[in-house]
Amino acid sequence: MTRILAGSDFHTGPLVDQFEARLDEDRLPIFCGDLVDRPRHDSATYHEILRRWRHRAPELVVVPGNHDPDDAPEWEGVRVHERRGLSILAIPVIPILYKIPSWTHEYSEARIAEMVEPFAGAAYDLVVSHGPPRGVCDRAAWGRHIGSRALRDLAERIDFRLWLCGHVHEQSGARGTLRGRPVRNVARAVVEMEVPAGGIEARRPAAR
Repeated sequence: MTRILAGSDFHTGPLVDQFEARLDEDRLPIFCGDLVDRPRHDSATYHEILRRWRHRAPELVVVPGNHDPDDAPEWEGVRVHERRGLSILAIPVIPILYKIPSWTHEYSEARIAEMVEPFAGAAYDLVVSHGPPRGVCDRAAWGRHIGSRALRDLAERIDFRLWLCGHVHEQSGARGTLRGRPVRNVARAVVEMEVPAGGIEARRPAAR
């Protein structure tokens, strides 16, 4: 059983230090985005915080969010990380909330579908995304579901043990399921948990 330290949507607040204080060798740290608050002004702060975190926890997995700077190397696109024998699918995207993109790395649903398509038909221990899949841990304060339909579709075409997300602050601590698999929104929180045991054999997507 792998222990995880997870968080999201700190926005350069006090949770940054709380997360850092709990970094150790026993837990795999995963951050689901929005470390800082102003993409155009907080680049140096973003890189300095991650430098400190990685010094203490080199296995750190980060998925940037829409408030994080464009020059973050974590914006390399959808990718798979291997950590402690776990296969982790990292998806740094959110769907466009309004008619035009207003934050970094907001994409149309069609574009998100294109980005994740090469990773369908496979199995992963963890899926980590900034925005949640549609209809799960994604209801905003005004009542609307703002998760991604493309990510929901992906969830129907992969197998996974646990899906971690953030972005929707009102859903901090929310839990849901997709195809019987747990989904947790860790926005505005520092959360310790364990990867559910068994159930799948993680496998990479087929070569294309």
